Amino acid sequence: EFLDAYRKGSDATYSPAAHTVKTGCASVDDFEVPIEDRNRTSPFPYGGHRFEFRAVGSAQNVSMVNTVLATICAEQFKEFADQIEAGKKPQDVAAASLNEHWKVIFNGNGYDPAWVAEADARGVWRIDAGVEAIDVLASPKNLALF
Repeated sequence: EFLDAYRKGSDATYSPAAHTVKTGCASVDDFEVPIEDRNRTSPFPYGGHRFEFRAVGSAQNVSMVNTVLATICAEQFKEFADQIEAGKKPQDVAAASLNEHWKVIFNGNGYDPAWVAEADARGVWRIDAGVEAIDVLASPKNLALF
């Protein structure tokens, strides 16, 4: 909700709120669940002032993945900085980027087969297997990034 309002020009502050889980059990107290811990199916979720990366298996080396992610983020931050230094307002730069990439924002269950149909309907490009990922690793767009 916040991002949708922000990309449409709102200057509201992001204020996630925890919610209380009532156990209904006398021997287990009610407890608060932070909003940041709501989507365990996202490979790159935002979790309360930080992003987490969850797509690499526990037995895999994350060095290449982290190098690629850091390079992608650095490239995009450079593009944002160039626009801001050229005189655009930071909120306008952020809103334009959100509008351009809105189709990839999904807060549902990424394991649900319905997400595949939803992603296709949105025009989100997917790679569903490691072999497919390796096949496009050396595509011209990816090589140009480095």
